[in-house]
Amino acid sequence: MGMLKLEGVVHWSIPVNNLGESEKFYGEVLGMEFVGRLGNGVMTCFALGGHSILLCERKEPLVRTSDQDNKLHHAFDVSPEMFNKACKVFH
Repeated sequence: MGMLKLEGVVHWSIPVNNLGESEKFYGEVLGMEFVGRLGNGVMTCFALGGHSILLCERKEPLVRTSDQDNKLHHAFDVSPEMFNKACKVFH
């Protein structure tokens, strides 16, 4: 056990280049629940499975390849049918 005992996750934050485009992707494509924009309008909160996902717009867009960022990813629980549908959508 660690020195501290955490009780849960408050939120995860994901840096994005374009907040509007990212809101459409996470809301319309992935179907996450839109909670709203926060404070100064450069962050958006979505809810999923008891977690809050914050999209945080970068001050300056960042363009990188997957080779530069190693194997970064996000994983979500889906049914086998939804997995097959997602494969077709992202193909």
